[in-house]
Amino acid sequence: RVESWYPLIAEHTFATRIVPLLYREAKVISKCYELQRLAWGEIRVERQREGKPELWTNSDSKLYSEVTRRVLDRLKPEFRTEYIKLKKKIKSNLLELKAQESGVFVRLSTRSAKDAVIKSNKIKDIISDEVAQSKLDVDNTDEALIEAEDMCAFVRACSFALRVETVDEVIEQLAN
Repeated sequence: RVESWYPLIAEHTFATRIVPLLYREAKVISKCYELQRLAWGEIRVERQREGKPELWTNSDSKLYSEVTRRVLDRLKPEFRTEYIKLKKKIKSNLLELKAQESGVFVRLSTRSAKDAVIKSNKIKDIISDEVAQSKLDVDNTDEALIEAEDMCAFVRACSFALRVETVDEVIEQLAN
């Protein structure tokens, strides 16, 4: 668990904030997982009906606002109160860590955020952007070098996808 070993490496790594979650907060995150999946699915179907392109990313702030609205609409009152408290708790930590300036890395004690990012849609756009930025001439470059460059692009994309700035992004990662 990170809270056990972090003090041993604190002077060698970036600033870390350990924020304990209460059982009721964990239940809210679990409920948010169910409701977020439902909301994102609905948005995809709606976009398809409207003839809009497939949704590849969850990084659009308007979409996060819409998902948040749908989650709140469906949360039972006992969960809604805890959800609002949890968002305030997360927001105060994000402000103290100046997340808007440089982003933060979020994880649960026993589970890496990488698990959530790999399953997210956000990473698809970032991977595409990273691969597109490659300066390799694919017609005149060895296949092994191209594969190595693509793997480096994938690793960079995973790192960028882990960076979050908003409360909604934090809850999205925690709920996945």
